[in-house]
Amino acid sequence: MKNVLLCLLVGVFLVNLQGISQAQEGRGPGQGRGMGRAQGMGPGQGMGRGRGMGRGMQRGHQHDDRHDADHEVFEFLLQHHKKIKRIVKELPDGVETLTESDNAEVAAMIKDHVQWMEYRVEESNPIRMRDPLFAELFKYTDKIKMKHEDTEKGVRVVETSDDPKVAKLIQAHAKVVSKFVENGFAEAMKNHAVPTDAVLTSAEPGKPVIDGHGKVVRMASATHQPRDGSKVAVDITSGGSPGELNSAIEKVAKYLNIFAAAGAEPALVSLP
Repeated sequence: MKNVLLCLLVGVFLVNLQGISQAQEGRGPGQGRGMGRAQGMGPGQGMGRGRGMGRGMQRGHQHDDRHDADHEVFEFLLQHHKKIKRIVKELPDGVETLTESDNAEVAAMIKDHVQWMEYRVEESNPIRMRDPLFAELFKYTDKIKMKHEDTEKGVRVVETSDDPKVAKLIQAHAKVVSKFVENGFAEAMKNHAVPTDAVLTSAEPGKPVIDGHGKVVRMASATHQPRDGSKVAVDITSGGSPGELNSAIEKVAKYLNIFAAAGAEPALVSLP
């Protein structure tokens, strides 16, 4: 009986020893297809230094080949947040951002971070899912268009969506990233709320019948709505500057867009 127990203990020891050996080797899934440093997670959760990100990335909120490297870059940027300059320009369908640093190492990390975040959006592979705003945004990655362009000191990014709700989420996310730049780790420790449905709905841009003129904002929950049978009369009493659109014509375009796209439903309007 003692001999049997001894054999069993030796067998368990050898299995554990093999698992440790594999972990130290850092065997990771997939074929390296990325840039920068990545920590490949091998069998037995062994961490080994690898290069690039394997194609074995798991969809959903799981630690993938690149997760630890992304976390490392993010912490570096938070640590050096005072060396980062960021400008955000809101677009009708999203944002355009310019994030740069006079420090060459920080600038390189900014470029690395943006490149991999763009990859995560394209592959619907989320990160920071404990934050409600980030979790909500990653539900709509199929509706997000993201393009980046490296500058000498950082990255210019244009992130947009044809879906008005997603566009507002993109804008909210951009504001949070700016808070990361401003406050560093203190901001990263917080969770950020998803804009309420009322905010998202009230901010939806209408689809004007006259494109490029008379811009309106759809307010589907407003008390007073455009009504069928309304009549619009515009009195043009003065001309405009040669070569420029008369301001009264711009008003006509706005009225038409209000009745066509700024309410809960389009309304029929006629000219007297």
